[in-house]
Amino acid sequence: MRLLTFADAAAVLNVPESWLRKKAAAREVPFTRLGRHVRFSAEHLRAIVKDGEQFPATTRPDRAMTRRTRRGNPTIKRAQGVVAEAEDVAPRRVQGCPSRGRDLTLGSGAGAGPSVRAQG
Repeated sequence: MRLLTFADAAAVLNVPESWLRKKAAAREVPFTRLGRHVRFSAEHLRAIVKDGEQFPATTRPDRAMTRRTRRGNPTIKRAQGVVAEAEDVAPRRVQGCPSRGRDLTLGSGAGAGPSVRAQG
């Protein structure tokens, strides 16, 4: 039975040694401790590879969640009736630079950036 060090096991797995150390410290991968030394067996490496195995997801188009939709794509939310139309939402006022006598009005909706209005 041959036991591998962090450097040897990381080379076999083709991952950075720091990644393997972090996973072992968090006890997210199997390992053997001999005193204060951490070692990996062939069975440990097989388990690490098996635990990291990913299979294609079988999703329906109406349930597909992309990164953008999780963050909140306003177009998709409006299509689903979750967010009111941009013209229905009142703009927010944020105090601008008082020395120049301006306030910033933040519009709402896609592409609405701050507009500057002079106070009168």
